[in-house]
Amino acid sequence: MLTKHSMSPTLLDYNGARFKGEICGKWMSGRISVEDDGVYLCQNVVDGSDCKEKHGYRYSWFCGSGLFSDLPKYFVGGFRILGY
Repeated sequence: MLTKHSMSPTLLDYNGARFKGEICGKWMSGRISVEDDGVYLCQNVVDGSDCKEKHGYRYSWFCGSGLFSDLPKYFVGGFRILGY
């Protein structure tokens, strides 16, 4: 798992990285996809906004520019990056 000291303040640098967390109160794991300066959480639980590269998952959830401080605005909580 990546430590807070080694992390970027946004998810834009983590295209393809694995994550775990919750979206709208539902826990899941998946991979991050970055497209056109926007961040999507690709997973098989919550349907949301569509992105081109879902890394083999069924759904993707848009998270704006991926600022960690903005994730609650997109109903994302308990978020952790697990690595590549």
